[in-house]
Amino acid sequence: MFVLFYLAIATALLTIVLALWKGGPAERFGVLTYLSITIVHYTFKPHDEFSLAYSYGFLAADMLIAAGFLILALRYSSLWLAGAMIAQGLATAAHGFHLEDEQINQHLTWMGVNVWDIANNVFTSFVVWMLLGGTIASWRQRRRLKRANKEAAKQEAARLVADALSAPAPVAAAA
Repeated sequence: MFVLFYLAIATALLTIVLALWKGGPAERFGVLTYLSITIVHYTFKPHDEFSLAYSYGFLAADMLIAAGFLILALRYSSLWLAGAMIAQGLATAAHGFHLEDEQINQHLTWMGVNVWDIANNVFTSFVVWMLLGGTIASWRQRRRLKRANKEAAKQEAARLVADALSAPAPVAAAA
């Protein structure tokens, strides 16, 4: 079980570093939105994990992240951020379901595991994977465009040299 936890942490750190280093503006702002709201939430959260303030704090953080992804998805027309927004919306819905009846949902287990914890971790993983996929896609698209622009510049330079060599020599004006 701890292996999955460390794998999730490593994937999240890889996503943050890669998005800030090689991502486009949409991916950078998406990761910064997710990271800043998460840091603020964990800094100011109550220590009692079974209190309503703790649950409402999680719900508020999820709603802020989903709204941030919505704004960024609309601003940059990014399908990856739209997917991350949907996954974050599912996490928000899971928190809302969890708040609906605290007593029942605290003990909702299936095959010995807490269903709410699994759902929350799966939706958070979806968000991270969406951001990672968007970062890689954006990076590859920029590399492809850069390569195409280099090739077009080489062809244009070759055409200009060929035109200069094939042009007739200017005739000196008779005085």
